[in-house]
Formats: sequence, structure tokens, C-alpha cells
Amino acid sequence: MYTNKRKFFKTFVFVAISLLFFLGCEKDEKIQLNSLVVFDINDESDWNYMAVGGDGSYLLISEQNGVPDELFIRPESTHDGYSVKLDSSGLPRYAVIDNHIFIFKNISGAKVDIAVISPDGSIEIVRDIDTGVDNNSFSIKNDNQIKGWNTFWSVVGHGAGVAACGIGIATAVTGVGIAIAAVGCTATAVGLVAEVVPDDTQILGLSSTTIGTISTIAGCAPPPTVDCVLGGVSSATSISLYAYDYLAQNEELVNIAEGVLKGGYGDIQVTLTWDSVCDLDLWVTDPYGETIRWNNPTSASGGYLDFDNTYGYGPENIFWPDGMAPPGKYSVHVDYFSGSGVSTYSVLIIVGDEVLNNGQPITGQISPNQTLHVADFTYGNNNEQAIVLHEDSLNNQLQQPAKTKTE
Repeated sequence: MYTNKRKFFKTFVFVAISLLFFLGCEKDEKIQLNSLVVFDINDESDWNYMAVGGDGSYLLISEQNGVPDELFIRPESTHDGYSVKLDSSGLPRYAVIDNHIFIFKNISGAKVDIAVISPDGSIEIVRDIDTGVDNNSFSIKNDNQIKGWNTFWSVVGHGAGVAACGIGIATAVTGVGIAIAAVGCTATAVGLVAEVVPDDTQILGLSSTTIGTISTIAGCAPPPTVDCVLGGVSSATSISLYAYDYLAQNEELVNIAEGVLKGGYGDIQVTLTWDSVCDLDLWVTDPYGETIRWNNPTSASGGYLDFDNTYGYGPENIFWPDGMAPPGKYSVHVDYFSGSGVSTYSVLIIVGDEVLNNGQPITGQISPNQTLHVADFTYGNNNEQAIVLHEDSLNNQLQQPAKTKTE
């Protein structure tokens, strides 16, 4: 991912910028960056830029075709830092911290939805997190090419701000135990990245002369050296590469979590993903006995099938908006409509804010022409939202007509 990187500037001068960048969940945990210094480290590392604060906190920035595509955030000198993968618009998509995966979706204005995957494989969903970072205030050209230093750092600031603040709130809401649970953000501080870095600002080359201009950098004891700084950068690269490997190792969990964030939600949400190129279908039967599926995408009770994937991997998603789901028993089935070979499926059931089955996806294997009854659950009537898992094949006892599906 680090090939074909571009530099924005080749002339290096010193810049010192007063910047408040990170704010913890408690006011007394605020981290002040009194002198942010920007270095070009493209020649010395796999990263393009390093923005260092006087307290040992720093950002590493990688870009592709002029657009930031990864950040490494170390919010304080006592933490190793964490990797944030960005999408093509420079907004966060994934972060990995202490074997917890954070997935960002539906970023609009200052709001973002986040799925948190814990090391035990459980998933929690936190919606409408208010990051305080207005993402409607900046944009990238259609050619995915940022033209200008000021715009570049605006995108970096927004990406870092959404990630840091979103992670801070998500960890507080879900209670996941990570060492960096106190990290947060402030909209004013992140906005300053664009406001205080003038268009004609250039960056420092990484040399013994420029390194010596600040007293603390990357955890180095004064006087800091280039080798010490590059040692910190090398460690960050190792953490980043591990994050890529960890995401790949947990691909099925990532896919189902992304499918949930993509689909509609409300009182009830049921989402299906799978691991092969074939056509699986999700069926959900409501308490009145009506089954929502490909040929009956809405029910009288208010349920909707909003994604019907016909070519592979999913998602398929059925949901009842807030205030619409009738109380009673619901049944979930997975049908193998077309394709060849065994496929592994994952189903996640969410009732209100609770992910049933202790936060774990329901997984199994299904063969062509099988229909599996995977779970029943109850909703409302002051009943517990109990779930009963099934692994029995119905052998198409729920008869379905021949279908021609279009996406």
C-alpha cells in the first residue's frame, strides 16, 4: 500500500503551531500539543509525514495519490498508539486497538455509527455518535486528488478527529476494556488543523538539525536523534501491519458487522452474510406467521427487506423500524437458493440496542437446496428477549416458488 507515494513539498522549513488536538473523556485528561512540528519522512520510512507534539504525542500519515489513506495515532507518550485505515475520501473505516476492531460507517455531519468487535468475537453496535467534527465542511475532488496543503491537513484532521472521538465514546458506551479507553477529541481542536496551517506552509526534512529543534519527540530522551525517531516510526509500522493481519484473520466478523451497519435498523434487525459466490436468502417470520423474504420484502407488521444480495457475500438485511415490531415470537431461516458448494453463513440478530446470543453471530454451513432454521427469538410483552438456536435442515419444508431475482 505504500508504493507510488507522492510528496507535497520538497523544500523544508521549520513550523511551530499551537494546537490542541486530543481531549480525553474527562476534562483533566486533556493533552496539550504546545508545538506541533511536521516532518517529511517519506525517504526514511513507509510513511509520508510525521506530525509531532511537544509532549511526545504524534501522528504518522500515509497517502495514496494525494489522499491520506492511513493514520497512526499516538495520543500520549505512555501509549504505543494505534492504526486507523481510511477510505477513499480520507474518513476512518477501521481501527485496531488491543485486538479490538472498530468499524466506522454512515459518517454524516458530526455523526457516525461504529461497530466494536471484541477479541472474544462478540459485536456491539453504537449508533449516532456525535464526534463534534462536522464532516460536511470539507470534501475531496472527484478525482480523489487533494490539491493543496491546507486541504490535505483538513482531511487528516477530520480523519483523526472522527477516529479518536468515536473510539473514545464507543469504548465508554460499550465498556470494552482497552488501554486507551480515555482517548477522545474536540471539534475546535481538529478544525484548527485546517485553520492554522497556512497554504504556503512547508515541512521539515528529518535531519539531526531539525530534530534538535524540539526537546521531546517520539519518546526520545533529550537530545532526540534521527535514529530514535525512526525507531518509533518502525514500531508504528509493525503495529500497522499487525492491524492489517488481524483484520484479515477476522474477515467474517468484519463482514457481518459491516453488513449490520449498512442495513436499516430499529426495534429488530436481522442481518445475513456468507463467504462464497452463491445466492443465500434470509427469511424472517413475524408473530403473525408472515415471512419476509425475496418475494415478500415487506410485511403487514411493518418489516422490510432492504438488501437482497444475489451474487455473494451479502448482506441481506430485514428490520422493523422503531415502534413497528409486534410482540411475540420471530423465526429466522437461511435458504440456499442457487450456486454450488458448501457456504459458511453468519447471522446477527439485534433487538433494540442488544445483540442477542451474547453478542455473537450465529454461524454454520449450508449446502445447495437446503433451508436451515437457525434461530427463534421473542420480542416485547415484557418477555426477556430470549433466543433459541437451531441447526436442523428443513429440507425445503417451507416451500418457495421459482424465482428470478434482480439486485
